[in-house]
Amino acid sequence: MNSLLRRWFGSENNRSKAPSATVPTPIVELDGKSVDIAATASWHEALPHPNWTKVYAWVEDFEEDRRETAFLACERAWLGMLAQALGPAYRLFESDHALVVTGQPGNEAAAALDFVGSARRRVRRVLDGLAGEDTGKEVLLSFADRESYSRYASYYCPNLDESMVSAGMFLHADREHFIVCGEKMWKIEPTIVHELTHAQLSHLRLPLWVNEGMAVNTEERLTGRGADAFEVKALEKKHAAYWTPESIQQFWNGKAYKGDGEGSKLAYDLGRLLVNGMCRDWAAFKRFAVAADAKDAGAAAAAEWLHVDIGEAVRHFLGAAGGDLGPQPQSWKSRVEVETE
Repeated sequence: MNSLLRRWFGSENNRSKAPSATVPTPIVELDGKSVDIAATASWHEALPHPNWTKVYAWVEDFEEDRRETAFLACERAWLGMLAQALGPAYRLFESDHALVVTGQPGNEAAAALDFVGSARRRVRRVLDGLAGEDTGKEVLLSFADRESYSRYASYYCPNLDESMVSAGMFLHADREHFIVCGEKMWKIEPTIVHELTHAQLSHLRLPLWVNEGMAVNTEERLTGRGADAFEVKALEKKHAAYWTPESIQQFWNGKAYKGDGEGSKLAYDLGRLLVNGMCRDWAAFKRFAVAADAKDAGAAAAAEWLHVDIGEAVRHFLGAAGGDLGPQPQSWKSRVEVETE
């Protein structure tokens, strides 16, 4: 296994014309059937959140070949309501692959639609064999400021601290979608790639470190964003000083990703490093990813499909002398974190 660990750690440009914004009504009518999306919605911080259980039940009443059309009409109604609630600057834009609500002008919206469509195709290629079904449209909510972003996100994350708001989140809701916060689309393209990766992996029950590690690696691969050589060296020293047999459990059970500060930053980087090493044998990694269980941080799947003890993999990277650095689920007093950001 040492030789394997040494290998791991080692000593589309045309933009469409500006699209037209749509203003859907909250009442969906199709094939003689109707549903009032506004009537199903609950309101949180003056923003609408449909009752998707009722929406899905209404959609199921259609013939199978009409359900996608019916659901898309419901999505448009929801997003039109949301755009109206956010204020006059916000509008709904649509392409073959995406629905985007943004307060940016039409040319920025066109850039977002083009980028989401091309990024989705590229992410699926990178995740070869692991991406979910290529159906439906991606939903991107682009908030211009932290206040509106936090108002919306707090419905799904009640304990959200506005001072800790990230650049984006993939929301594991009844209708999965992702949200970003930023003024210019080009500034948040890495975040979109990151969240699209989570969206394409949402059908798997991955340990959080695997999910985030894949998202960070995909983000870096497709956008060129990553740490420079000096930052990498600095991070290596921080890793060695920070991770102990006790603190590493916060990495394995996902808690480290939910904090603010050094532990969270180092967790993202350690996940990136581990996944980067593991996926060099992509065929084996795919089998591992399908089998990985968050309850043991993927330890059993790694041993079976990658022939690696993940605790020893961390020890090798850190150059640590002693102590158990592997997952110890029996010591995890609270639930395992699997929600991505």
